[in-house]
Amino acid sequence: MHRIKTCANLVAAMTLLISSVAAQPQNNTQPEGFWHSRAAKVDTLGAAPKIRIAIWDSGVDISLFPNQVAHNADGLIIQMGYDAFKKRQDTPMAVLPEAILKRQSELNEILRAMDDRDSGVDSPAAKAIAARLKRQTSDEAAEFDDVLGRWSGYVHGTGVADIALAGNPHAELLVARMEWWHGSPPVPCWTRALADREAESIRAQLQFLVANGARVVNMSWGRAERAYVSNLEACAPDMPAPERLKLARYTVKTIRAVLIKGMKSAPNVLFVGASGNAGSTMKTANPATLFVLPNFLLVGAVDRNGAATD
Repeated sequence: MHRIKTCANLVAAMTLLISSVAAQPQNNTQPEGFWHSRAAKVDTLGAAPKIRIAIWDSGVDISLFPNQVAHNADGLIIQMGYDAFKKRQDTPMAVLPEAILKRQSELNEILRAMDDRDSGVDSPAAKAIAARLKRQTSDEAAEFDDVLGRWSGYVHGTGVADIALAGNPHAELLVARMEWWHGSPPVPCWTRALADREAESIRAQLQFLVANGARVVNMSWGRAERAYVSNLEACAPDMPAPERLKLARYTVKTIRAVLIKGMKSAPNVLFVGASGNAGSTMKTANPATLFVLPNFLLVGAVDRNGAATD
């Protein structure tokens, strides 16, 4: 979740610049930590215009932001979504099985515990989750990874939105939702047809956000080559390794071309992408976001104390 904090705080900061209002930094002598000291608050400025921030992510629980969700002229929420098979599904959040939704409290606690563990916080929850992971059987581990992976994706965009909108009453939320494969072996198994649909969905969502007045677009994703290779290793073990790599690179190259073209056509929109949390170079990961444009900001990650992640 550290990447969320990095990108979203950067979005919030850039929003202040774009909307041309003065931010009042909070007192950084308070003991709440690195992130609290870097929070900013925008005063309400009467009739100042709204500035639209797009959360292009896994979806947003819009019920948590009742006064900051963008609506069109007909009063409808402005949103666009795609499911894991890259088919249109215009819901603000993914449609999950009821069995997973019923476990939300448990899964949220697990995410908090894993965040503590990954941040080096020696909490009872971090110790408990580390012990649980060690004693899992292979079948239990597969089920755990599947459910927690789907839940983590489900809540990710909401976490981003919460930080990006915080302290700015003039910010207005646009939602573009995307969904990834899940399970072991993963569903869906990657194909060239899916690669083409993925690229088309990204083209459509970028165009949708720009057309609906987004000034800042937060993209906490990169579409890395190795992710597609891993998908194919798990679900298409008989496919020759060179073919897996070829398909992965085709996917990344096609998406990259779509992003570059779309961003170039929207020079007044700031796009903020993530360089990833896996501790490898961008060249090694080869995400679709590996390019340079004047209106594209690619950011790294730091932990809750401000130290660069490894």
